[in-house]
Amino acid sequence: MKKLFGRTAFFALIAGMLVCGALGVAACGSGHVHVYGAWSVEKEATCEEAGVRSRTCTDPRCPVEKERTQTEEIAPLGHEWGIWKIVTPATCTEGGTRIRTCNVCQKPEEEATSPLGHDWDAGDPIEKATCTQKGLSLFTCNVCGEAEERETDMLPHTWSAERTLEPTCEKAGEETRTCTVCHTVEKSAVAALGHVWVAGSVLSDPTCTEAGEREQTCSRCGNTRTAEIPALGHSPEGDYTIDVEPTFEHAGSKSYHCTRCGEKIGSVEIPALDENTPIEYEFRVLRNNGEKIGASLSIEVFDGAEKVAASSRSTLSGGVFRVQLLPKTYTVKVSGVPEGYTAAESYTVRPERPVCELYLTASPRTGTPGSSLLYRTGDVMYDFSAVTVNGETVTLSSLLAEKKMVLINFFYVGCPNCEVEFPGLEAAYRKYEKDVAVIAIDPRSANGDSEQTVRSYAGSRGFTFHTVWDDGVLDLHKKFGVTGYPFSVIVDGEGVIAWTKLGGMGENAEEAFGDLFEKYTADGYWKNQAKSAPTPARYEAVLPEKRTGSNVGGQS
Repeated sequence: MKKLFGRTAFFALIAGMLVCGALGVAACGSGHVHVYGAWSVEKEATCEEAGVRSRTCTDPRCPVEKERTQTEEIAPLGHEWGIWKIVTPATCTEGGTRIRTCNVCQKPEEEATSPLGHDWDAGDPIEKATCTQKGLSLFTCNVCGEAEERETDMLPHTWSAERTLEPTCEKAGEETRTCTVCHTVEKSAVAALGHVWVAGSVLSDPTCTEAGEREQTCSRCGNTRTAEIPALGHSPEGDYTIDVEPTFEHAGSKSYHCTRCGEKIGSVEIPALDENTPIEYEFRVLRNNGEKIGASLSIEVFDGAEKVAASSRSTLSGGVFRVQLLPKTYTVKVSGVPEGYTAAESYTVRPERPVCELYLTASPRTGTPGSSLLYRTGDVMYDFSAVTVNGETVTLSSLLAEKKMVLINFFYVGCPNCEVEFPGLEAAYRKYEKDVAVIAIDPRSANGDSEQTVRSYAGSRGFTFHTVWDDGVLDLHKKFGVTGYPFSVIVDGEGVIAWTKLGGMGENAEEAFGDLFEKYTADGYWKNQAKSAPTPARYEAVLPEKRTGSNVGGQS
C-alpha cells in the first residue's frame, strides 16, 4: 500500500510541476513555488547583438530574494538588407563594385562584381580562307571598341567524285576525287565487294561421320567453289534391337542404333528370364514403312482369355506402349486404328523377344468424304475419280495398283512458279514413270480457267502426265486447304499422304522431284513387305513348361 501511495504521489508532483511551468510557476530551493509575472525587456536585441529579458516572482512572501527574478537571452534579429546599388560599373575587362544597406541598422555591405567580357561582332575579313589555307579576320567589341585579329578555319573541299577502278568480288577498287575550287586530287581505296555465294548442287551427301560437298556459285561474278557440308552426326535411336535373345538360362543383349546409318551406338544387357520376375514388354504400332503411328489407338494384352494389360492415352506415347509383365507368351490386339488403316486380328509376343512390332496396313478409303474434311500428313486418302483433258478416267486406287506412288500437283494457267517448275517435273516424271503417277489438277472454282485453256496449256508444253481440269465437282484442293500455287502432295503406295509442299521447286525442280520419287519408290521404303493385314507367323521356343510363342509383325 505504501509503495502504491509513493508512486501515486510522485506522478502527482510531476503533473503539478508541468502545470506550474505553463502558468509561470516554478519551485525554489526552499520548497516555495514562484509565481512569475510577465517578461520585461532589459536590453533590446539588434541585427547583430542579442537582447535580454527578465521576469520576477509576484508573491510578496517569496523567501528567496536573490532567486525570485529569472533572466534569459533574446536572439539577434539579423539584417534586413535593401537592394544592391552600383558603385563602380564593371567594364569588358575590369570588375566593378556594388553596395547594399540594412533597412534597420543602416550598416552597409560592399562586394566586387565580375568583368562583363567582350561582345565581339561577326568580324571583318582581312584575308579570306580557302580550301588550302586559313583566313584572317578583324573582330571588334560592340561595347568598348577593342579590336583583335584572329585566324579563321580553312574551307572544306568541294569534291567531285570520279571512280577510276570499279571493285570486284575479290579485288579492291579505287576512287579519285578532285576539288572543284583548288583542284586538289585525293585517291582512296574502295573495298572489294566479296562473293555472294548461292547454294548449288550437292556433289557428295554428308554422312553421320563424314562431311559432304556442295558446289556454290557467286551470283555476282559467276565464280564457283566447293563448300563443305558438315557431317550430320549420329541420330540417337529411341527404339532398340535385340542382338542376343535372353533365355531362362542366360542373359541377352540389346543395342541402340543410329536411325540414319544403322551404326551401333551402345548396347545394354538383358537379364536372364525368371518365371517370377516381370520384364518390360514394348509394343510399337507401325506402318509398313516403319513409321510409328501416334494416333489414339488401344492396345490390349491377353494371357489366354484374361486381359492383363491395356494402354491408355497417358501410357501410349508416340505409338509406343510399355508395360511390365511376367515372362510369358501373350496375345495382343489393336483397336481404334485410324480410318483407312487395317490391323491384324491378333498378334503374339514371346518373352525372348519382348519388342512387339504391330504393323498396320492401309489402302485408299471408300465412300464419300465429308464436306468439312481437311487432309493432314499421315491421313489415308479417300479414293477419287477424275477425267483428264484427254478424256481418260483415272482413279487413285487404280493408279496405286500399278505404281508405287502418286504425285498430285495443283496449279493454274498463268501461275509463274508453276511455269518455272513444270519442265523439271516433266523431266523427272519421264525418268520414273514406271513407278510414279502424276496428276496435275487445275481447279476451275479457284482460278476460273476453262477446260479448253487447260487442254491447250498442257498440249503446248508437252505434258505426258495426267492433266485434269476440275470443274468444281471434285474440289480436291479444298480438302487440302490450298491457299497458294503450286501445291504438291505425295501419296505413297498405300494411299497415305506422305508429304505436302506449298510453293514451287524453282529451277532445280528436276533434281528435287527426282529425289522425292527416288525416296518413295525405293525397295527399302517398305520395312514390312506385306501388302495386306499381317498374319502372325508361328515360332517354337524352348521355355519352361514347353511354352509355345510366336513373333510379331506378320513376318517370319
